[in-house]
Amino acid sequence: MSGTELKKRIEETNVELCTLLSTKHYNLLEKDIIKCSQKLDTLIVEYMQTLS
Repeated sequence: MSGTELKKRIEETNVELCTLLSTKHYNLLEKDIIKCSQKLDTLIVEYMQTLS
């Protein structure tokens, strides 16, 4: 996946995570929040690897 595609997915996942956080009352132990956060972490790592 290209850097541009990854940036777009990162932005989309970040919006999803923010929405989940607000609707789940910032419960960081909520399963959906953990999954989304891990997905965002993975995307960021992939993006950083495309830069090197």
